[in-house]
Amino acid sequence: MNDTLRFNGVSIPRLQMKRSSSRQHTDNNKTSNNMNLKIFIKDVRDNNLRRTQSILVSPWSTIQHIKGIIDEIKNIPPSEQRLFYGPIGVVKAASRKRCNRILELPNHYTLRDVGITMSGQMILMDVKPSYLYSSTPSNEDESIGITMLRSGKFCSSDVCVASSVLDLTPKPMRKIVHLARQGFAFGLKPELGIDGSGGTYFLRDPRSKSKVAVFKPSDEEPYASNNPRGYLNMSSGSGDNDMFLREGVTPGEACIREVAAYLLDHCGSGSDGFSSVPMTTLVEARHPNFNVNGKHLTVAEGGAALGLHSISTQKLGQDIEYNKIGSCQEFVYAECTMDDLSPSKITVEEVHKIAILDIRIMNADRNSANLLCRRRQDDSIELVPIDHGFCLRSECDVAWFDWCWLDWPHLKEPMSESTKSYIRSLDVEADCQLLEERLHLDKKSLNIFRASTNLLKAGTEAGLSLYNIARLCSRYDDAGEIKSRLEVLISMAGEIASAAVQNGKWDHVVASKALEAQLSPPSSFQSGFRIPSGKLKTSRSTSMFVMEGFDFGDDNEEEEEINAVPISSSSSPPSESVSTCSVCSDDYIDEAFYQCNNWAASFIDQVETDNVNLRRDRSESSVSVSSRSSDDDNSSYLSSSPQGFW
Repeated sequence: MNDTLRFNGVSIPRLQMKRSSSRQHTDNNKTSNNMNLKIFIKDVRDNNLRRTQSILVSPWSTIQHIKGIIDEIKNIPPSEQRLFYGPIGVVKAASRKRCNRILELPNHYTLRDVGITMSGQMILMDVKPSYLYSSTPSNEDESIGITMLRSGKFCSSDVCVASSVLDLTPKPMRKIVHLARQGFAFGLKPELGIDGSGGTYFLRDPRSKSKVAVFKPSDEEPYASNNPRGYLNMSSGSGDNDMFLREGVTPGEACIREVAAYLLDHCGSGSDGFSSVPMTTLVEARHPNFNVNGKHLTVAEGGAALGLHSISTQKLGQDIEYNKIGSCQEFVYAECTMDDLSPSKITVEEVHKIAILDIRIMNADRNSANLLCRRRQDDSIELVPIDHGFCLRSECDVAWFDWCWLDWPHLKEPMSESTKSYIRSLDVEADCQLLEERLHLDKKSLNIFRASTNLLKAGTEAGLSLYNIARLCSRYDDAGEIKSRLEVLISMAGEIASAAVQNGKWDHVVASKALEAQLSPPSSFQSGFRIPSGKLKTSRSTSMFVMEGFDFGDDNEEEEEINAVPISSSSSPPSESVSTCSVCSDDYIDEAFYQCNNWAASFIDQVETDNVNLRRDRSESSVSVSSRSSDDDNSSYLSSSPQGFW
């Protein structure tokens, strides 16, 4: 037998070929192992938030398989486990148009069905109370009532805290939900509120019959499947023609924003949050009084097309009830709202705390009716903010008319030391990690939250007032069409980041360092990028992200002077300038470095010019509020504007 084989004209010994095959088999095993996902299991009843269990599974592993692994580690039978992914579950693939959601993960679902395609994701686990409290029957009723709904066969109405946010729910809020559950048991129906564009139900205490909580189901939000106000989505559900009340929030996910606003309202000097956001959590609820299949809609509102009169396979007279997921907020008793009170009755500190919250979360629905006025024992007025469903959006188009407090004189007053200390203590990355891991907010929303919070912190350090910071974050023309300075900077940052990765010529690390060197002042740039002592080209603006030297001027200055991106007044091409660095010499510089630096300078100038030209084109069709107020005697501005808010 010949000991050699010929392959493409090359003689290969048989022994070597066998070893190559064995090595190839080993590489295939390594590739197969690399396809495994490392996910984390978090017990929602564990008070230690950092205590998680990591397991290795494949993307096609089922939920039943994962429960078996948990059984081997923690000795919890799979039948007693409840697994969750995300705060409000996953959308049914066959019913995406109606936004029906499955809160608890079914056993036959795979990780791909759930949406887990990469390592680092977290699955929440809850143990059924029947197993958890089997050895302690005392006080069992109250313990079981925290997270498990009673069986629909025995109880058609029930409410409880969602297991996915059990560890994030404070104990006083759990007691409020338990009172509402007792109210359901005593026959107290949830009362549909008369205000708002979505379904808002008041839950009552069985003893005093008073309101204790406000429940907003996710499927009754504006343009969701069961909205009781007639705001219904009649599109095909493909995603191109989906309807929404405010861009940047998908119908059915505003309840997550309500919880996020409470979690981001960190404690100030007292036990309550700094901005006094009421306690909020996610709950599961079921009651015949909730709106399902348009049973509360009239014919004019679309009830004939959605309810029992529609052409469907549903049997006539059948009333489908299912568990609803939504936000539940502590009911706050107040004397009035800011609709009924003059801002002069409110202290500067109260207005500042609301402005700080709205700037951080870029709230697009801060009207005066969403500010409750509650009187303290010392006869002062406390502002309580509610309705945060349109915050933390994936769009940054907040305008001046979205913030009712923007024209109040309190905003121009300097901030107190306690307020400044609170702003300095904000940990942006920790907040983003919480929102991403527990509430599954998208990356774009998190990036806007990072930008707005960092702008708030930088503006505070630069000595700006909250009025000036808010002007940077909001559109200030009449119609709200001209992008704010924050929007322009976010757009420019996205283009620059994409160019660093997809420039087609330079390595992304080298390109990133070159772009960073152009954006940072020479005195503050310390990224290790070698800046030579001559011949290098720099962009016209090396400090557009720096707050120092930004002059707001008087209140009567024109809008373009306030919101314009700082560029050189000359329209000539960027000139060659000199950058110096004491630790570098010309020996480190080669032709590729010169080309990369010149590319970075030219690209930043081009992006900067494009964004400024876009702002100028839009400003031609709209008159700013400040310029109009500064020239009250001249009516040519109003007559020449083709469109305006008034």
